[in-house]
Amino acid sequence: MFKLMPPQFTLLQLQRAVEALAGRLVHKQNFRRLIEQQELVVDPLSGLPRRPVGTSLALVQAPTS
Repeated sequence: MFKLMPPQFTLLQLQRAVEALAGRLVHKQNFRRLIEQQELVVDPLSGLPRRPVGTSLALVQAPTS
């Protein structure tokens, strides 16, 4: 899956790609929890412009293997 993604991408982008490949929707909180447990999430907002309060953006890095 990660080979289809750019080096850095958002959780939402990853979730949409997984949903497209699976052909079904994925529960947002469960998906995010699974990704965060795998320690793939990097510092949210690192190097990105500030976002309005109440919105979140987390970058994910593809595992190196």
